[in-house]
Amino acid sequence: MRYKDIRQFNFPLHRYLGLVVGVIFAIVGLTGSALVFQHELDQAAIALQYGAIVPKEHRLSPEAVLDQVNDRYAHQEPIAIAAIEIARSSTVPDKVKIKSVNGEPVEVLVNPYTGDVIGERHESTLFKGIHQLHDHLLIGKIGNVELGKMIVGSAAFLFLVINFTGVVLWDGWRKLDQGFKIKWHAKPLRVNYDIHKVVGIVAAIFLTLTALTGFLWNFKLDKPLAHLITASPSHQDVKKSEANGVSGRAVLSVAEVLRIADAALPGAMTTKIKLPEKPNDVFKVHKKFPQERWAMGHSRVAIAPCRGNVLEVKNGLNLSPYEQILRSFEEIHYGTFAGLPTRILYVLIGITPLILLVTSLVMYTYRRPKSNGSKSQTLPFQEQGL
Repeated sequence: MRYKDIRQFNFPLHRYLGLVVGVIFAIVGLTGSALVFQHELDQAAIALQYGAIVPKEHRLSPEAVLDQVNDRYAHQEPIAIAAIEIARSSTVPDKVKIKSVNGEPVEVLVNPYTGDVIGERHESTLFKGIHQLHDHLLIGKIGNVELGKMIVGSAAFLFLVINFTGVVLWDGWRKLDQGFKIKWHAKPLRVNYDIHKVVGIVAAIFLTLTALTGFLWNFKLDKPLAHLITASPSHQDVKKSEANGVSGRAVLSVAEVLRIADAALPGAMTTKIKLPEKPNDVFKVHKKFPQERWAMGHSRVAIAPCRGNVLEVKNGLNLSPYEQILRSFEEIHYGTFAGLPTRILYVLIGITPLILLVTSLVMYTYRRPKSNGSKSQTLPFQEQGL
C-alpha cells in the first residue's frame, strides 16, 4: 500500500474520532492538569482559610489526635473514625476522616500540636468534584454499571486510535524539520494546522500513556495485565478469617498498631492509618521511606485488629514485579516518575487535548462544503491530502 493510500485511510478516522471524543478528552485533560498539584493546592487552600499551623517542639501522637476528635464529636452523635492522615509538613493540620450514623463523611482538620479542631470539610470539596469529573464526568452508576467510567474508558481507547492515526499523518515522516515547524507568518489557517500537528506530535507519547493507563483503570484491566506480565498468582486481599476478631478480645489501640508497624518497616514514616470499619477489616498503616517519590509512600503494613499479627508487609523500596507494574501505571498517569519536572510537564500536557480540539474544529469548519453549495476554502495542507 502506498504512503498516500495509508494517509487517506487514516485521515477520516483521525478527524471524525477526534470530533466525537475531543470534548470528553478536553475535559479529562484540563481536570487532570488541575489535579497534578492537588495536594499542594489543597494545603494552600487550608492555610488560606484557617491559617497556617504554628509549629511547636512536640507534636501529639496519632492516638492522642484521634482521642481529641472522638471527645469533640462523640457527644453529638455516634461516630466512627475511618482514618487519619498525618501531616507531612510542620505547618499543616492532620486530617481525620469520620463517619456518623446520620451524616456524610467529614474530614476534620486538627492542629497536631494542640489537638484543637481548626475546621471540618465535607466530601463535596472542590478537588473532590474535579476528581469525579476527571474520573467519570460526574455520571454515576446505573444499576451495577459504572456508566461514567465506561464512557471515559471508551473515550480513552478511542483516543489511543486518534494518537496512532495522528502520528501516521504527521508531516515529519517525509521531512523531519517540517514536522516540527510552525509558519507563524503564514495565513491564520496554516498557522492553526501547524499548531495542531506540532502540539499533537510533541504530546503524543504522553497522551498515549495517560490514555492507556486511564483505559486500563476504568475497565479494571490493570491488575489482570500485571498478573499476565509477571505470571504471578492472583492477589488476595488481607481480610477474611485470619483478620477476624477473637471473642472477648479488645481491638488493639492505635499506639499498639503503630509499634507493630514500626517494627515491621523500621525507618519508614507513617503517613496514614486506616482503622477497621467492618468485622473483617484490618488496620492498614501506610508508610513512606525517604527515597520514595510518591507523597504518601507505597509502603504498607496490614495488621489484624485483635490478634495483632502482621498480615501483609509492602516495602516501597522492594516491591514485587506485580506491584512495580501497578506503581508504574500510577507514576506514568500522574507524571511523578521524574519528580517535579514531569509534574510541571503534565500540567501542560493536560491542556493539549483542548488545543487539539479547537484547532481540529477550525480545520473541519473550513474543509466541509458550504451550505450554499460552493466549495470550501482550499488550504495548502489540504492540497497534500492532510
